[in-house]
Amino acid sequence: MIRIDFTDSFVKAEAFILQRIIDRIKTLFSNKRRDLLPSDPCYIIGKLYQRIDGTRISQAERERLQLNDTSYTYGEVTQYGLSAMLAVLKPTGSEVFYDLGSGTGKAVFCAALAYDWKKCVGIEYLPGLFHVSQALLKNFLAMDEVQQFYSHKNFPIEFIGDDFLNVDFSDADIIFVNATTLNAVLWGQLELKFNLLKPGSRIIVGTRKLDESHFEKIHQALYPMSWGECTVFIYQKKSPFT
Repeated sequence: MIRIDFTDSFVKAEAFILQRIIDRIKTLFSNKRRDLLPSDPCYIIGKLYQRIDGTRISQAERERLQLNDTSYTYGEVTQYGLSAMLAVLKPTGSEVFYDLGSGTGKAVFCAALAYDWKKCVGIEYLPGLFHVSQALLKNFLAMDEVQQFYSHKNFPIEFIGDDFLNVDFSDADIIFVNATTLNAVLWGQLELKFNLLKPGSRIIVGTRKLDESHFEKIHQALYPMSWGECTVFIYQKKSPFT
């Protein structure tokens, strides 16, 4: 009897469908049309950040604090990139999102506009960036577009000014961390905290890989960041009984 293994075909089909989703979102978000509606998240984020230069703010803070560690190098995920990543995970309205190293908060605002959350949190160490994100939160909630088109929506957004190693984020369902420039020691410490997350929680990681004895890799693809394309891995925390 001939046995036919369909596993590889199913995996390829799933990858093809996910890539089509990513390409579609890329087309929608990268189209720099001037006819965006005020209700469009792209319009809202663009207006909110039109005078914000996160790179400049980060550089000034690192000079002020005399920080030479590459871990503090500034970079941002693009709006369509994060939207495509979250589309893979299909968040529910009862989940908790964290951005570790949230900068001026753009990823948090993008996630909050795209999906409903129980809690949507950004953690940022550099005071200058943290204070900007707090000010932007006030501006965001007061925007005419947000009040007019999203009055039905709850925005449980919070920003924390601290080292993410000091913060308890064990209630996370989805974590985003751009680990491209994190040094090896910091990454190792962060991995230890990830190992304590609840089973089923998902982590979106830029560049670096997680230990697959604790996590299952469920997705891998190139996504655009502010500096160019970056390999992103998405993991799900395994049950201790598997």
